[in-house]
Amino acid sequence: MIFSGTPDFTFRAFDTDTGKEVWEKKLPVNPMGPAATFEIDGRQFIVIAASAPRKTREASEDAVSSGAAAAPQAGADKNEEQAAYVAFALPSRSKTTTGSERQR
Repeated sequence: MIFSGTPDFTFRAFDTDTGKEVWEKKLPVNPMGPAATFEIDGRQFIVIAASAPRKTREASEDAVSSGAAAAPQAGADKNEEQAAYVAFALPSRSKTTTGSERQR
C-alpha cells in the first residue's frame, strides 16, 4: 500500500500492484509530506503531518516582495495556524491472513 495526502484535505491509500485507490479519509487539516508507519504491541499505525492551509499573499509577503519591512498586523494571532500529526490504526490481521501462516 502507498499512503498519500492531497491538497483537498484527503488522506488516501493506494494498492501498490494496481494503483487503485482503496481507502480515503477527509481531514480537518491538509495532510502534508510522506506518511510514516510504526508498530505498537503488534498493531501497525500510519501517521502523517498535517496543517491548515496558509493564506495566499499575506501582508508580510507583500512587504517582502516590495522590499519594505513587514509591520505586525493588528489582531493577528500567531497561534491561528493549526498543525497536527494524524495517526490511523491499520486493521488487525488474523492468523489466517499473515504471510507466515500462508506459507505453512
